[in-house]
This record gives sequence, C-alpha cells and structure tokens, in this order.
Amino acid sequence: MNIRDIIQLFNSKKKPLKRVLIDNNTEFNFSGKICSFTGHRPQKLPFDNENNDECRKIKSLISESIITAINYYECTNFITGMALGTDIWAAEEVLSLQEKYDINLYAALPCETQNEKWMDYQKDRYDDILLQCEQVYLISREYSINCMQKRNQFLVNCADLMIAVYDGKKGGTEQTINMAKRKNIDIITINPNTKKVEIVEKVMKTDKSDSFKEE
Repeated sequence: MNIRDIIQLFNSKKKPLKRVLIDNNTEFNFSGKICSFTGHRPQKLPFDNENNDECRKIKSLISESIITAINYYECTNFITGMALGTDIWAAEEVLSLQEKYDINLYAALPCETQNEKWMDYQKDRYDDILLQCEQVYLISREYSINCMQKRNQFLVNCADLMIAVYDGKKGGTEQTINMAKRKNIDIITINPNTKKVEIVEKVMKTDKSDSFKEE
C-alpha cells in the first residue's frame, strides 16, 4: 500500500461534518481572528492549467499572504467559499500550513449542489477539503439566483481580513472586495497578471449594491 492509498483509506473512515444551515444575519463567536478568501475562477485567470508556472506562483503568493495573515493580523481561522480556482487553492494552502501553524479551516458553501456539474476529480478534491474543515456552513439547501452573493456576504460578515486574487475586472470578486471595503476590512490583493501583492485599507463611502456576477 502506497502513501496515496493510506491517505484515501484514512479519509474514507472520516465522517463528513454535518453542514450547518445559516443565513447572512447569523453571528459567530470564533476563537481568534478570521480571514476570508475571494478570487477568480480558473477561466478568468491568465493560464491554462495548474501545472503552469504562473499558477504555481499564485499559489505561493496565497501561501505567503496566509502567513502574513497569521503573523501580522493574528488570524487563526480561515474561511473558503469552495469555488474552483482561488477558493480551492487557498483552502489547500491553509491545510498545508497546519503542519507549522495552529490554524483552522472553515468552509462556506452557497448550496449543497455547488459541485454538481464538476468533473469527478474536482469533486474528489472538494470532498477531501471538506473532510478536513473544522466546520462547514451552508447558505442554502438548493441553488438560487443569489446564493453565491449571499455566500460572499457571509464571508465578508465573518472577516477581520480578506485575501483576494483579483485582476481589477468587474464581477463577483470585485463586488465581494467592495463589500469588505464598506466594512473597513483590510484586504490583501494578489494580481494574477502582475503577481503584485498589495494591502488595501481604503473605506468605501457609498452603500451602493451591485447586481451579482460570477467570480
């Protein structure tokens, strides 16, 4: 039996966490500060696959940003929205860093059918991450036109800090960032094109709400 077989056997014996159905008005008393993630999905990023050097660089910058969240912002809890791309990579970086840091991973799912149309290997990866979360929060049992936006609002409501992979274009990631700015939440942004990392500390004065678009 090789290492991969042992890991799969171990995970197969772990019981999936019960998913806690919540709404955006729910308040949580986490022990420690919270960092949420937002960012683009693969089709909006400037590379074809994860084996690309550019993708590896993005993952490295996400990991470095998580370490900044731990050491500078004193975050011990991290919440991922579990979308393909940034959310999945960020979750895996948190899990990897658990070998060195005492940190927790949480997931906030927009609906129970989030991965319904994904490839089998993507579903396996998704399920493996959820098995390692401290808790899985569920916005809605079924898909609705605004469940993604509600998931993003939940991520903002929980956050003391946000890490975003963002190229400046309009969409769900921009809207999530704007919600975080309105709540005076610091944001570490990673530009997937330039690979530049910045800390955004500006506060938006308006309370204008945008129609939701996919990340």
